[in-house]
Amino acid sequence: MFKIKHFNELSLNEFYEISKARYEVFACEQHVFEVNDFDDTDKVSYHMFSYDGDKIIAYLRIIPKEFSHYENTGIGRVLVLKEYRRSGLAKKMVDAAVEFITETLKEDSISLSAQEYVCSLYAKCGFVPVSDVYMEAGIPHVEMEYNKFKNIKVLMEKNNPTEYPKFDLPEGFSIVKYKDGYEKDWAQIQTDLDQFENIEDALKCFKDTFLDGTDDVYKKCFFIQDSKGKNIATASIWDGNHFGKTLQRIHWVAVSKECQGLGLAKCLVSAALDVFNELGFKDYIYLTSQVSSYKALNIYSKFGFTPYTDKMPINWGMDEKEFERDTKYAWRQIKLLSTKK
Repeated sequence: MFKIKHFNELSLNEFYEISKARYEVFACEQHVFEVNDFDDTDKVSYHMFSYDGDKIIAYLRIIPKEFSHYENTGIGRVLVLKEYRRSGLAKKMVDAAVEFITETLKEDSISLSAQEYVCSLYAKCGFVPVSDVYMEAGIPHVEMEYNKFKNIKVLMEKNNPTEYPKFDLPEGFSIVKYKDGYEKDWAQIQTDLDQFENIEDALKCFKDTFLDGTDDVYKKCFFIQDSKGKNIATASIWDGNHFGKTLQRIHWVAVSKECQGLGLAKCLVSAALDVFNELGFKDYIYLTSQVSSYKALNIYSKFGFTPYTDKMPINWGMDEKEFERDTKYAWRQIKLLSTKK
């Protein structure tokens, strides 16, 4: 449906039809005359377009990161001819552009300046607002950004830890507490999920996190075993100090790739809350995660965890304004990723 070509690959006829479509929309329809629609950026951009017969009816350009005035790869000059609007064509084109940028150009971050009245279109494609409304060529605009895997840290909390759904393990699986030697299985699971570059780094993390000279690891770290006794998933309840005092959090939840899709993550969370209550902790539990784990965050929400949007926790590593901005952005992005088809 859509062609995409670098400027150097365009035929004279294609560039003529692109020019005609841009003039029809931006000059004739929107009366944008004070800014020259044609600039040297065209020469370094990729051009995406769709034909109906011999007429280009939809178009946008993709500006590589190194030539973009944004920090990211840019999308601009988005148009659909008037008689072809409200057909879903614009969304399909923007989705195709996002796919090209992320899959072919290998860039995850994309920016654009959206006319305010079509922000909802870009939102459906995974973009979120990152600016207030501003005027550009006499038209209200909002800067928007797409970043599927921008790993902004987020925090979720639960104020009623005794209330949660129970999930039984599938037949053949069982919950076991940590035993000496299981740290090797923990390291293997986490490394296979790309949480660490190698087993040695994972083992060091386990030692630094859990082997604190107490016997807590034997009570608060646990695994799911398969029918052959292999540890294939893990989670823990562990001390957190983000709020100026020690509070319990759910920590290092992971399911081996070969066992994902069996509902084991829900069983881990259910078991973690069981451990929390069995050990006599009360009133409050939390967890930290990131945008790219939005599927896991959806699972936590089913257990009554809610987004933390209050004052920045201690030791979060940024200033208050940055935390407020990133938190707002992150939860918008999580919502969009969770609902995007």
